[in-house]
Amino acid sequence: MIPAAPQAGMVLHYSFLWKHEAERGQDEGVKDRPVVVLVLLADGEEVVVAPITTLPPEPGAPAIEVPARVRAHLGLDADQCWISMATLNRFVWPGPDLRPVPGSNPSDALYGFIPQKLLDAAKQSAMAELAKRVPGLVVRRTGFSLSCLPPHLLCKPHSQSITKTHDSVVRVSRVGGRVLREG
Repeated sequence: MIPAAPQAGMVLHYSFLWKHEAERGQDEGVKDRPVVVLVLLADGEEVVVAPITTLPPEPGAPAIEVPARVRAHLGLDADQCWISMATLNRFVWPGPDLRPVPGSNPSDALYGFIPQKLLDAAKQSAMAELAKRVPGLVVRRTGFSLSCLPPHLLCKPHSQSITKTHDSVVRVSRVGGRVLREG
């Protein structure tokens, strides 16, 4: 199931779209992965997420290592992983890109929550990156019909289509089954 409302610190399974994928015109991430909800926007209707990756960050790249105890709590089996701030995704909640956690039964998109101290460090790192105004840092994914979500993943029914526009560098939108991309 997908939680009815997002909360900062949630770790979700999500089809994360990296900056280089969006620039190639992709509307869907190549790999589903855990992400951390960093920030809630528009009264919780939109969220900003950062990916959790097992690849060590490049020197100087913005990332925070996830401690072993937190990895174990979340059920992440990697020896090491990092919350990367190299690309962030922004989307209208719940969005069509949430996925069931592998092996969850019943299907659930939520791994759990990271500790407040780790969340605060990730938010601080993301804010520092946003202050640099790096082009393409935030990949915006909006403009979809909630009817594209599998019904068994929803906690409550939705029938409206949501399309929101705000300033962003890369915007990937799904409207009526078509993919629209603005850069």
